[in-house]
Amino acid sequence: MNNIKYLLIIFGFITGFKSSAQSLGTTSSKHFEIGAYYPMIIGDELDNRFNGIYDGLIGVDFKYTVKKLAFINLKVGSTFDFLKFDKNSYIKGSSIRLNPNIMIGLDLSKIVRLEPYIGVGYSFVFDNGTIKSSSWDLTWADPDFNTNNESYSDSSQNVFYKIGLNYKLFKLMYIDTHLHLVNVFNKSDISQISGSHLKQSILNIGIGIQF
Repeated sequence: MNNIKYLLIIFGFITGFKSSAQSLGTTSSKHFEIGAYYPMIIGDELDNRFNGIYDGLIGVDFKYTVKKLAFINLKVGSTFDFLKFDKNSYIKGSSIRLNPNIMIGLDLSKIVRLEPYIGVGYSFVFDNGTIKSSSWDLTWADPDFNTNNESYSDSSQNVFYKIGLNYKLFKLMYIDTHLHLVNVFNKSDISQISGSHLKQSILNIGIGIQF
């Protein structure tokens, strides 16, 4: 009789744990996700001087789950980033990025509320603004010299990679953070920044909903 009680208790515990884990997890019949986040430029400015040029303003993230497998979610989506040039830089203006991508997420909904994921995509960058310039090659940062404002416009495209983590707050609400890694093409109009294919790292932290 005692053995039967123990078996019933264990069975009840397993059943309760399973139902509770499923309710807390990332598995959902909803396929769409949309969120907003704050993009933060990170990295060593000595090795990556582009990181000192931009300040993040806001980003929007959209995902669609194409296929749900046992422990894998296959998704497509895009982020839209809006950044401005740092107030202390030689450029005044903004940078807009459109980043379509594909992702693979690890569904851990049977255990925890987390869904780690990786992705790859193609980034379209559009920069517009004005540059302080002078007839002297090395005097952009020197206020004692007369400078002119020249219009600056540039666009580039490149492959990027992302690694992220989705944490389910409630059934339809989540916190999402991901690291966006991209090579930035050479900006020929900015003479002080030499080299091409400079790397840029952006950490995006935000909140979203499923629907």
